Amino acid sequence: MTTLHEIALLRLVALRIACPGSATATEAVRWLTALQAQDYNGALTSVALRTASGDRQGVEAALDAGEIVKSWPLRGTLHLVVAEDLPWMLNLGAPRVVASAAGRRAQLGLDMSLLEHARQLAVQALAGGHLLRREDLLAVWNEGGLVTAGQRGYHMLWHLAQTGTLCFGPVRDGEQRVVLVDEWIPHPRRPEREEALGELAWRYFRSHGPATVKGFTRWTNFVAADVRAFPAATACSGLRSSATARSWEPGSTPVAVPSGPWPRPRSGPSPMRSPRRLRRCTPRCRRPGGTRPAHRGPATGARCAAARVPRARTR
Repeated sequence: MTTLHEIALLRLVALRIACPGSATATEAVRWLTALQAQDYNGALTSVALRTASGDRQGVEAALDAGEIVKSWPLRGTLHLVVAEDLPWMLNLGAPRVVASAAGRRAQLGLDMSLLEHARQLAVQALAGGHLLRREDLLAVWNEGGLVTAGQRGYHMLWHLAQTGTLCFGPVRDGEQRVVLVDEWIPHPRRPEREEALGELAWRYFRSHGPATVKGFTRWTNFVAADVRAFPAATACSGLRSSATARSWEPGSTPVAVPSGPWPRPRSGPSPMRSPRRLRRCTPRCRRPGGTRPAHRGPATGARCAAARVPRARTR
């Protein structure tokens, strides 16, 4: 029986926290498939910590080169992904997220005709390789007769990113610019749905495992019945033999996947987050009864008790 402590160590290695870093920022992002990126500086450091150089400049260089982009490909949440992966990831997850936002669109007074008008204005302003700050794009919409106040502008940007028109690309003056997906990602990968779901499952369990199908479903926000009906998710989860899991890797490159049995999933803290580690990694303002301002956690380069992680170098 593999212990919870051993699972924690395996996950630290899979997440590229306690092992040699990737050669480039693009390779680090490709390995993890998607990294949450609501906080720009935290996202840069999270990628840099997983590279051999530990340099945030390398991450920004990958953004400027169009190798990495930022969008909302999973759960309607901002992530960094490899540029060529964005279209097929949106095809898998975005339709359900967009449909679930119908109530929010009604609250904001947005209908599909207004969103199509916003799309046309954005395409006109960005066509030909132009880059816009978010504020500049909102100004374009205001000048075109669209009201962007009260979260309407944010939702229009979110919707156009979810439907594959816009994404965040290169960095200028410390801020990512909005670009057209069709121009900024000239050679996207577009696997068929079954192949895409199989690849997403394999890459999740490869980079986040040992894990379960439930964890994969939560990470993607896909419908549980759809995930269970697809054998790749179960085969890659580590709940079967390592040989079965290996067979789902694109290209069939052998990877050592420990064969179980794994401890059964349970409620409560993850094996990655013991009470001692939580005290070291969690800002005080987020602990029960905590009032002190947040201190730097592992996402911003501070050391964590879970592993000796080097600080990323900033400029």
